[in-house]
Amino acid sequence: MTFELTSIKEKIDKTVELAYMPLTTSDFFRSLRIRTRKGKDQVRQYLEELSTSGYIKYEAVRGLKEKVIFPNLNAKIQKEVEFEGRLFKNNREDILIFVGYADIELIGKISRVIGFRGNAEGFQRMKQRSWVLELSRVLGKSRAFLFTSIVLYFEQMDNEQISYDAGKSKLVIKTGDIHYEQDKPGLIVDGQQRCHAYHELVISGKNNVDYLAVPIVAILGIPKGKKKMEFLKELFINANKSKPLPKSLIDQLLATMESIDDRTIVESSKKGGQFARLIKDADEKEGSPLYNLISFDYKEDPSKYPFNFRVAQMQLKFLYERLKDYSTRKIISDTHLLDIYLDIYNAIKKRYPEIYEFVLDDVRAIGPLFIFIVKTMSTEDLYSSNRLDRFVERLDRISHFIELVPIRGQRRKWEDIGEWNPEKLESRSAIMIEKAGNELLDIYIEVIRNEEGGQ
Repeated sequence: MTFELTSIKEKIDKTVELAYMPLTTSDFFRSLRIRTRKGKDQVRQYLEELSTSGYIKYEAVRGLKEKVIFPNLNAKIQKEVEFEGRLFKNNREDILIFVGYADIELIGKISRVIGFRGNAEGFQRMKQRSWVLELSRVLGKSRAFLFTSIVLYFEQMDNEQISYDAGKSKLVIKTGDIHYEQDKPGLIVDGQQRCHAYHELVISGKNNVDYLAVPIVAILGIPKGKKKMEFLKELFINANKSKPLPKSLIDQLLATMESIDDRTIVESSKKGGQFARLIKDADEKEGSPLYNLISFDYKEDPSKYPFNFRVAQMQLKFLYERLKDYSTRKIISDTHLLDIYLDIYNAIKKRYPEIYEFVLDDVRAIGPLFIFIVKTMSTEDLYSSNRLDRFVERLDRISHFIELVPIRGQRRKWEDIGEWNPEKLESRSAIMIEKAGNELLDIYIEVIRNEEGGQ
Protein backbone atom coordinates (compact mmCIF):
# COMPACT_ATOMS: atom_id res chain seq x y z
CA MET A 1 0.00 0.00 0.00
CA THR A 2 2.93 2.31 0.79
CA PHE A 3 4.39 1.63 -2.65
CA GLU A 4 1.02 2.42 -4.26
CA LEU A 5 0.73 5.72 -2.38
CA THR A 6 4.29 6.64 -3.36
CA SER A 7 3.45 5.97 -7.01
CA ILE A 8 0.31 8.14 -6.79
CA LYS A 9 2.29 10.99 -5.24
CA GLU A 10 4.89 10.76 -8.01
CA LYS A 11 2.18 10.98 -10.67
CA ILE A 12 0.60 13.98 -8.94
CA ASP A 13 3.99 15.69 -8.72
CA LYS A 14 4.59 15.09 -12.42
CA THR A 15 1.18 16.48 -13.40
CA VAL A 16 1.55 19.56 -11.22
CA GLU A 17 5.05 20.14 -12.60
CA LEU A 18 3.68 20.27 -16.16
CA ALA A 19 0.34 22.00 -15.43
CA TYR A 20 -0.22 25.66 -16.24
CA MET A 21 -4.05 25.76 -16.24
CA PRO A 22 -6.45 24.97 -13.39
CA LEU A 23 -7.39 21.35 -12.65
CA THR A 24 -10.15 19.98 -10.48
CA THR A 25 -9.75 17.23 -7.92
CA SER A 26 -11.79 14.97 -10.22
CA ASP A 27 -9.21 15.47 -12.97
CA PHE A 28 -6.69 13.75 -10.72
CA PHE A 29 -9.12 10.99 -9.76
CA ARG A 30 -9.73 10.21 -13.42
CA SER A 31 -6.10 10.39 -14.57
CA LEU A 32 -4.97 8.23 -11.63
CA ARG A 33 -8.03 5.94 -11.96
CA ILE A 34 -8.81 6.39 -8.30
CA ARG A 35 -12.29 5.10 -7.43
CA THR A 36 -12.18 4.14 -3.74
CA ARG A 37 -13.04 6.59 -1.00
CA LYS A 38 -9.73 5.88 0.75
CA GLY A 39 -7.78 6.55 -2.44
CA LYS A 40 -9.60 9.83 -3.04
CA ASP A 41 -8.96 10.96 0.52
CA GLN A 42 -5.26 10.25 0.04
CA VAL A 43 -5.19 12.35 -3.13
CA ARG A 44 -6.98 15.23 -1.37
CA GLN A 45 -4.61 15.03 1.61
CA TYR A 46 -1.53 15.16 -0.62
CA LEU A 47 -2.93 18.12 -2.59
CA GLU A 48 -3.47 19.92 0.74
CA GLU A 49 0.19 19.27 1.58
CA LEU A 50 1.33 20.70 -1.75
CA SER A 51 -0.87 23.74 -1.16
CA THR A 52 0.63 24.33 2.29
CA SER A 53 4.11 24.28 0.75
CA GLY A 54 3.08 26.89 -1.86
CA TYR A 55 3.69 24.52 -4.76
CA ILE A 56 0.02 24.90 -5.74
CA LYS A 57 -3.09 26.68 -4.50
CA TYR A 58 -5.79 24.18 -3.61
CA GLU A 59 -8.95 26.20 -3.09
CA ALA A 60 -12.70 25.96 -3.06
CA VAL A 61 -14.38 27.87 -5.88
CA ARG A 62 -17.90 29.19 -5.51
CA GLY A 63 -20.25 27.20 -7.73
CA LEU A 64 -18.17 23.99 -7.71
CA LYS A 65 -18.57 21.07 -5.31
CA GLU A 66 -14.88 20.18 -5.53
CA LYS A 67 -11.72 22.13 -4.96
CA VAL A 68 -9.57 23.47 -7.80
CA ILE A 69 -5.81 23.12 -8.15
CA PHE A 70 -4.04 26.27 -9.34
CA PRO A 71 -0.39 25.47 -10.19
CA ASN A 72 2.43 27.82 -9.24
CA LEU A 73 3.57 29.40 -12.52
CA ASN A 74 6.54 31.43 -11.36
CA ALA A 75 9.17 29.17 -12.96
CA LYS A 76 7.02 27.96 -15.89
CA ILE A 77 6.83 31.11 -18.00
CA GLN A 78 9.62 33.07 -19.60
CA LYS A 79 9.82 36.66 -18.35
CA GLU A 80 8.54 38.05 -21.64
CA VAL A 81 6.08 36.60 -24.15
CA GLU A 82 5.68 37.78 -27.75
CA PHE A 83 2.68 37.28 -30.04
CA GLU A 84 3.28 38.04 -33.72
CA GLY A 85 0.66 40.06 -35.61
CA ARG A 86 -0.76 43.54 -36.16
CA LEU A 87 -2.37 46.07 -33.83
CA PHE A 88 -5.37 48.01 -35.12
CA LYS A 89 -7.32 50.95 -33.79
CA ASN A 90 -10.99 50.22 -33.35
CA ASN A 91 -13.58 52.77 -34.42
CA ARG A 92 -13.83 53.47 -30.70
CA GLU A 93 -10.71 55.27 -29.51
CA ASP A 94 -10.74 53.46 -26.17
CA ILE A 95 -10.32 49.99 -27.71
CA LEU A 96 -7.41 48.42 -29.60
CA ILE A 97 -7.55 45.10 -31.46
CA PHE A 98 -4.57 42.83 -32.04
CA VAL A 99 -4.81 40.15 -34.75
CA GLY A 100 -2.10 37.54 -35.07
CA TYR A 101 -1.08 34.06 -34.02
CA ALA A 102 0.57 32.45 -31.01
CA ASP A 103 1.57 29.15 -29.46
CA ILE A 104 -1.55 27.68 -27.82
CA GLU A 105 0.48 26.71 -24.75
CA LEU A 106 1.64 30.30 -24.28
CA ILE A 107 -1.96 31.47 -24.57
CA GLY A 108 -2.95 29.21 -21.68
CA LYS A 109 0.01 30.34 -19.61
CA ILE A 110 -0.74 34.07 -19.77
CA SER A 111 -4.57 33.98 -20.07
CA ARG A 112 -6.91 32.75 -17.39
CA VAL A 113 -10.05 30.72 -17.83
CA ILE A 114 -13.30 32.32 -16.83
CA GLY A 115 -15.70 29.42 -16.93
CA PHE A 116 -16.01 28.42 -13.29
CA ARG A 117 -19.73 28.62 -12.65
CA GLY A 118 -20.58 31.09 -9.93
CA ASN A 119 -17.29 32.94 -9.65
CA ALA A 120 -16.93 36.66 -10.26
CA GLU A 121 -15.74 36.27 -13.86
CA GLY A 122 -17.70 33.17 -14.87
CA PHE A 123 -19.95 33.23 -17.91
CA GLN A 124 -18.52 30.58 -20.25
CA ARG A 125 -19.61 26.95 -20.28
CA MET A 126 -17.75 24.67 -17.90
CA LYS A 127 -14.87 22.49 -19.03
CA GLN A 128 -16.44 19.74 -21.17
CA ARG A 129 -14.18 16.80 -20.39
CA SER A 130 -15.41 14.38 -23.09
CA TRP A 131 -15.09 17.06 -25.78
CA VAL A 132 -11.69 18.15 -24.43
CA LEU A 133 -10.34 14.58 -24.53
CA GLU A 134 -11.56 14.02 -28.09
CA LEU A 135 -10.10 17.31 -29.29
CA SER A 136 -6.83 16.61 -27.48
CA ARG A 137 -6.44 13.40 -29.50
CA VAL A 138 -6.72 15.46 -32.68
CA LEU A 139 -4.31 18.15 -31.48
CA GLY A 140 -1.81 15.46 -30.54
CA LYS A 141 -1.19 14.54 -34.17
CA SER A 142 1.88 16.04 -35.81
CA ARG A 143 -0.18 17.49 -38.68
CA ALA A 144 -2.81 19.08 -36.45
CA PHE A 145 -3.78 22.72 -36.93
CA LEU A 146 -6.49 25.10 -35.79
CA PHE A 147 -7.85 27.81 -38.07
CA THR A 148 -10.56 29.36 -35.88
CA SER A 149 -9.38 32.25 -33.73
CA ILE A 150 -9.01 32.16 -29.98
CA VAL A 151 -10.37 35.42 -28.60
CA LEU A 152 -8.48 37.04 -25.71
CA TYR A 153 -9.12 40.12 -23.63
CA PHE A 154 -6.68 42.44 -21.88
CA GLU A 155 -8.00 45.21 -19.72
CA GLN A 156 -5.73 47.87 -21.17
CA MET A 157 -2.55 48.56 -23.10
CA ASP A 158 -0.01 49.24 -20.38
CA ASN A 159 3.57 49.83 -21.48
CA GLU A 160 4.89 48.39 -18.23
CA GLN A 161 3.22 45.01 -18.80
CA ILE A 162 1.69 45.02 -22.30
CA SER A 163 3.12 46.89 -25.26
CA TYR A 164 3.23 46.69 -29.04
CA ASP A 165 6.53 46.65 -30.92
CA ALA A 166 5.54 48.20 -34.27
CA GLY A 167 8.96 47.51 -35.80
CA LYS A 168 8.72 43.77 -35.15
CA SER A 169 4.89 43.61 -35.37
CA LYS A 170 4.67 41.89 -32.01
CA LEU A 171 2.52 42.21 -28.92
CA VAL A 172 4.91 42.02 -25.98
CA ILE A 173 3.66 40.82 -22.58
CA LYS A 174 5.87 40.85 -19.49
CA THR A 175 5.09 37.93 -17.20
CA GLY A 176 7.36 38.42 -14.21
CA ASP A 177 4.44 39.08 -11.87
CA ILE A 178 2.52 35.91 -12.80
CA HIS A 179 2.54 33.42 -9.92
CA TYR A 180 -0.93 31.87 -10.01
CA GLU A 181 -4.01 31.88 -12.23
CA GLN A 182 -5.42 35.16 -10.94
CA ASP A 183 -2.18 36.95 -11.90
CA LYS A 184 -2.51 36.18 -15.63
CA PRO A 185 -3.14 39.45 -17.52
CA GLY A 186 -5.34 37.94 -20.26
CA LEU A 187 -8.79 36.39 -20.24
CA ILE A 188 -9.85 33.65 -22.67
CA VAL A 189 -13.16 34.89 -24.06
CA ASP A 190 -13.55 32.15 -26.68
CA GLY A 191 -11.32 29.11 -27.08
CA GLN A 192 -11.25 27.84 -23.53
CA GLN A 193 -12.01 24.23 -24.49
CA ARG A 194 -9.24 24.24 -27.11
CA CYS A 195 -6.74 25.52 -24.56
CA HIS A 196 -7.91 22.87 -22.09
CA ALA A 197 -7.48 20.19 -24.78
CA TYR A 198 -3.86 21.10 -25.47
CA HIS A 199 -3.20 21.38 -21.74
CA GLU A 200 -4.50 17.81 -21.41
CA LEU A 201 -1.84 16.70 -23.90
CA VAL A 202 0.90 18.51 -22.02
CA ILE A 203 0.10 17.09 -18.57
CA SER A 204 -0.33 13.59 -20.01
CA GLY A 205 3.00 13.77 -21.83
CA LYS A 206 1.33 12.96 -25.16
CA ASN A 207 1.97 16.20 -27.03
CA ASN A 208 3.93 15.21 -30.12
CA VAL A 209 4.48 18.80 -31.19
CA ASP A 210 6.37 21.39 -29.17
CA TYR A 211 4.61 24.31 -30.81
CA LEU A 212 1.06 24.63 -32.09
CA ALA A 213 0.36 28.04 -33.64
CA VAL A 214 -3.25 29.20 -33.61
CA PRO A 215 -4.88 32.43 -34.81
CA ILE A 216 -5.76 34.91 -32.08
CA VAL A 217 -7.79 38.08 -31.76
CA ALA A 218 -6.99 40.13 -28.67
CA ILE A 219 -9.19 42.99 -27.52
CA LEU A 220 -7.45 45.58 -25.36
CA GLY A 221 -9.47 48.08 -23.35
CA ILE A 222 -13.05 48.71 -22.24
CA PRO A 223 -15.51 51.05 -23.97
CA LYS A 224 -16.28 54.16 -21.98
CA GLY A 225 -19.34 53.73 -19.83
CA LYS A 226 -19.19 49.92 -19.93
CA LYS A 227 -18.56 47.63 -16.99
CA LYS A 228 -15.92 44.97 -17.63
CA MET A 229 -18.20 41.94 -17.14
CA GLU A 230 -20.92 43.48 -19.29
CA PHE A 231 -18.40 44.03 -22.09
CA LEU A 232 -16.92 40.53 -21.75
CA LYS A 233 -20.35 38.95 -22.06
CA GLU A 234 -20.95 40.96 -25.24
CA LEU A 235 -17.64 39.72 -26.64
CA PHE A 236 -18.49 36.13 -25.75
CA ILE A 237 -21.92 36.33 -27.42
CA ASN A 238 -20.47 37.91 -30.57
CA ALA A 239 -17.72 35.27 -30.75
CA ASN A 240 -20.27 32.45 -30.53
CA LYS A 241 -23.33 33.78 -32.38
CA SER A 242 -22.18 32.70 -35.85
CA LYS A 243 -24.17 29.66 -36.94
CA PRO A 244 -22.03 26.50 -37.26
CA LEU A 245 -22.08 24.42 -40.43
CA PRO A 246 -24.99 21.97 -40.46
CA LYS A 247 -23.84 18.45 -39.60
CA SER A 248 -25.32 17.11 -42.83
CA LEU A 249 -23.16 19.53 -44.86
CA ILE A 250 -20.04 18.57 -42.90
CA ASP A 251 -20.77 14.90 -43.61
CA GLN A 252 -21.27 15.65 -47.30
CA LEU A 253 -17.92 17.47 -47.42
CA LEU A 254 -16.26 14.50 -45.73
CA ALA A 255 -17.79 12.23 -48.39
CA THR A 256 -15.88 14.15 -51.08
CA MET A 257 -12.51 13.75 -49.32
CA GLU A 258 -10.05 11.15 -50.54
CA SER A 259 -9.64 9.77 -47.04
CA ILE A 260 -11.84 10.23 -43.99
CA ASP A 261 -9.57 7.98 -41.95
CA ASP A 262 -7.18 10.89 -41.49
CA ARG A 263 -6.24 11.07 -37.83
CA THR A 264 -6.73 14.82 -37.75
CA ILE A 265 -10.51 14.35 -38.18
CA VAL A 266 -12.42 13.82 -34.94
CA GLU A 267 -13.83 10.32 -34.52
CA SER A 268 -17.42 11.47 -34.09
CA SER A 269 -17.34 12.92 -37.63
CA LYS A 270 -15.92 9.84 -39.32
CA LYS A 271 -19.01 7.63 -39.09
CA GLY A 272 -21.25 10.36 -40.51
CA GLY A 273 -18.70 10.88 -43.27
CA GLN A 274 -18.62 7.13 -43.94
CA PHE A 275 -22.40 6.98 -44.38
CA ALA A 276 -22.33 10.11 -46.56
CA ARG A 277 -19.72 8.54 -48.81
CA LEU A 278 -21.87 5.43 -49.31
CA ILE A 279 -24.85 7.64 -50.18
CA LYS A 280 -22.65 9.52 -52.63
CA ASP A 281 -21.74 6.18 -54.22
CA ALA A 282 -25.44 5.32 -54.49
CA ASP A 283 -26.08 8.67 -56.17
CA GLU A 284 -23.22 8.32 -58.68
CA LYS A 285 -23.37 4.61 -59.51
CA GLU A 286 -25.04 4.00 -62.86
CA GLY A 287 -27.83 1.44 -62.53
CA SER A 288 -28.42 2.46 -58.93
CA PRO A 289 -32.10 3.02 -58.03
CA LEU A 290 -30.93 6.33 -56.50
CA TYR A 291 -28.75 7.42 -59.43
CA ASN A 292 -28.63 11.24 -59.52
CA LEU A 293 -31.73 11.53 -57.32
CA ILE A 294 -30.21 12.62 -54.00
CA SER A 295 -30.17 16.30 -52.94
CA PHE A 296 -26.50 16.84 -52.10
CA ASP A 297 -25.82 20.48 -51.18
CA TYR A 298 -22.90 20.67 -53.59
CA LYS A 299 -25.23 20.13 -56.56
CA GLU A 300 -26.28 23.18 -58.53
CA ASP A 301 -29.86 23.23 -57.19
CA PRO A 302 -30.42 20.57 -54.51
CA SER A 303 -34.15 21.33 -54.32
CA LYS A 304 -34.62 19.83 -57.81
CA TYR A 305 -33.63 16.34 -56.60
CA PRO A 306 -36.43 14.28 -55.02
CA PHE A 307 -34.56 12.34 -52.32
CA ASN A 308 -33.45 14.33 -49.28
CA PHE A 309 -29.83 13.62 -48.25
CA ARG A 310 -30.62 13.72 -44.53
CA VAL A 311 -33.38 11.14 -44.96
CA ALA A 312 -30.97 8.87 -46.84
CA GLN A 313 -28.34 9.29 -44.13
CA MET A 314 -30.77 8.53 -41.28
CA GLN A 315 -32.01 5.44 -43.14
CA LEU A 316 -28.52 4.10 -43.75
CA LYS A 317 -27.64 4.57 -40.10
CA PHE A 318 -30.88 2.79 -39.09
CA LEU A 319 -30.03 -0.12 -41.42
CA TYR A 320 -26.46 -0.29 -40.10
CA GLU A 321 -27.60 -0.47 -36.47
CA ARG A 322 -30.15 -3.13 -37.38
CA LEU A 323 -27.62 -5.27 -39.26
CA LYS A 324 -25.27 -5.28 -36.28
CA ASP A 325 -27.87 -7.45 -34.49
CA TYR A 326 -27.28 -10.17 -37.10
CA SER A 327 -23.50 -9.90 -37.26
CA THR A 328 -22.14 -10.17 -33.73
CA ARG A 329 -18.85 -11.67 -34.85
CA LYS A 330 -18.24 -9.90 -38.13
CA ILE A 331 -18.23 -6.21 -38.97
CA ILE A 332 -20.67 -5.23 -41.71
CA SER A 333 -18.54 -4.15 -44.65
CA ASP A 334 -19.35 -0.94 -46.50
CA THR A 335 -19.88 -2.90 -49.71
CA HIS A 336 -22.39 -5.27 -48.12
CA LEU A 337 -24.19 -2.42 -46.37
CA LEU A 338 -24.57 -0.48 -49.62
CA ASP A 339 -25.72 -3.58 -51.55
CA ILE A 340 -28.52 -4.23 -49.04
CA TYR A 341 -29.48 -0.55 -49.00
CA LEU A 342 -29.76 -0.46 -52.80
CA ASP A 343 -31.71 -3.73 -52.88
CA ILE A 344 -34.32 -2.12 -50.61
CA TYR A 345 -34.67 0.77 -53.04
CA ASN A 346 -34.65 -1.53 -56.07
CA ALA A 347 -37.59 -3.35 -54.47
CA ILE A 348 -39.50 -0.11 -53.84
CA LYS A 349 -38.78 1.05 -57.39
CA LYS A 350 -39.96 -2.29 -58.82
CA ARG A 351 -43.19 -2.09 -56.80
CA TYR A 352 -43.88 1.58 -57.62
CA PRO A 353 -42.16 2.15 -60.99
CA GLU A 354 -44.41 4.92 -62.35
CA ILE A 355 -44.52 7.01 -59.16
CA TYR A 356 -41.09 6.06 -57.74
CA GLU A 357 -39.66 9.60 -57.66
CA PHE A 358 -42.93 10.83 -56.19
CA VAL A 359 -42.55 8.28 -53.37
CA LEU A 360 -38.91 9.34 -52.82
CA ASP A 361 -39.95 12.96 -52.52
CA ASP A 362 -42.18 12.39 -49.48
CA VAL A 363 -40.52 11.08 -46.32
CA ARG A 364 -43.97 10.07 -45.01
CA ALA A 365 -44.14 7.52 -47.81
CA ILE A 366 -40.56 6.40 -48.33
CA GLY A 367 -39.68 6.39 -44.62
CA PRO A 368 -42.26 3.82 -43.41
CA LEU A 369 -41.70 1.60 -46.48
CA PHE A 370 -37.95 1.51 -45.83
CA ILE A 371 -38.35 0.78 -42.10
CA PHE A 372 -40.93 -1.91 -42.83
CA ILE A 373 -38.51 -3.80 -45.11
CA VAL A 374 -35.61 -3.41 -42.66
CA LYS A 375 -37.69 -4.72 -39.75
CA THR A 376 -38.76 -7.82 -41.68
CA MET A 377 -35.15 -8.61 -42.56
CA SER A 378 -33.58 -11.85 -41.36
CA THR A 379 -30.08 -13.30 -41.34
CA GLU A 380 -31.07 -15.42 -44.32
CA ASP A 381 -32.01 -12.27 -46.27
CA LEU A 382 -28.56 -10.78 -45.75
CA TYR A 383 -26.78 -13.54 -47.61
CA SER A 384 -29.52 -14.70 -49.99
CA SER A 385 -28.94 -14.57 -53.75
CA ASN A 386 -32.61 -13.59 -54.27
CA ARG A 387 -32.74 -10.90 -51.58
CA LEU A 388 -34.34 -8.37 -53.94
CA ASP A 389 -37.17 -10.76 -54.81
CA ARG A 390 -37.80 -11.36 -51.11
CA PHE A 391 -38.17 -7.62 -50.50
CA VAL A 392 -40.53 -7.18 -53.45
CA GLU A 393 -42.65 -10.09 -52.26
CA ARG A 394 -43.12 -8.42 -48.86
CA LEU A 395 -44.26 -5.18 -50.46
CA ASP A 396 -46.71 -7.16 -52.60
CA ARG A 397 -48.08 -8.87 -49.50
CA ILE A 398 -49.33 -5.53 -48.12
CA SER A 399 -50.25 -3.98 -51.49
CA HIS A 400 -53.98 -4.42 -50.90
CA PHE A 401 -53.79 -2.50 -47.65
CA ILE A 402 -51.51 0.35 -48.70
CA GLU A 403 -52.24 2.20 -51.94
CA LEU A 404 -49.96 5.06 -52.96
CA VAL A 405 -51.99 7.05 -55.48
CA PRO A 406 -50.57 10.58 -55.88
CA ILE A 407 -52.52 13.81 -56.13
CA ARG A 408 -50.38 15.82 -58.51
CA GLY A 409 -50.14 19.58 -58.18
CA GLN A 410 -51.76 19.76 -54.74
CA ARG A 411 -50.42 20.21 -51.25
CA ARG A 412 -51.71 16.80 -50.23
CA LYS A 413 -49.72 14.15 -52.05
CA TRP A 414 -51.77 10.97 -51.67
CA GLU A 415 -55.32 9.81 -52.32
CA ASP A 416 -56.98 8.42 -49.22
CA ILE A 417 -57.12 4.82 -50.47
CA GLY A 418 -56.34 1.65 -48.54
CA GLU A 419 -56.04 0.83 -44.86
CA TRP A 420 -52.84 2.86 -44.39
CA ASN A 421 -52.05 6.23 -45.96
CA PRO A 422 -49.03 8.57 -45.55
CA GLU A 423 -51.38 11.56 -45.19
CA LYS A 424 -52.41 10.43 -41.73
CA LEU A 425 -48.94 11.06 -40.29
CA GLU A 426 -49.11 14.09 -38.02
CA SER A 427 -45.45 14.96 -38.49
CA ARG A 428 -42.31 13.95 -40.36
CA SER A 429 -40.30 13.24 -37.21
CA ALA A 430 -38.15 10.10 -36.98
CA ILE A 431 -40.37 8.82 -34.17
CA MET A 432 -43.54 9.19 -36.26
CA ILE A 433 -41.90 7.61 -39.31
CA GLU A 434 -40.75 4.57 -37.33
CA LYS A 435 -44.21 4.27 -35.76
CA ALA A 436 -45.73 4.21 -39.26
CA GLY A 437 -43.20 1.57 -40.31
CA ASN A 438 -44.32 -0.55 -37.35
CA GLU A 439 -47.93 -0.16 -38.50
CA LEU A 440 -46.97 -1.59 -41.90
CA LEU A 441 -45.21 -4.44 -40.10
CA ASP A 442 -48.40 -5.14 -38.12
CA ILE A 443 -50.37 -5.29 -41.39
CA TYR A 444 -47.80 -7.70 -42.84
CA ILE A 445 -47.98 -9.96 -39.78
CA GLU A 446 -51.80 -9.97 -39.97
CA VAL A 447 -51.66 -10.95 -43.66
CA ILE A 448 -49.35 -13.88 -42.89
CA ARG A 449 -51.52 -14.94 -39.95
CA ASN A 450 -54.65 -14.97 -42.13
CA GLU A 451 -52.86 -16.91 -44.85
CA GLU A 452 -51.73 -19.54 -42.35
CA GLY A 453 -55.24 -19.73 -40.87
CA GLY A 454 -56.81 -20.31 -44.28
CA GLN A 455 -54.69 -23.33 -45.11
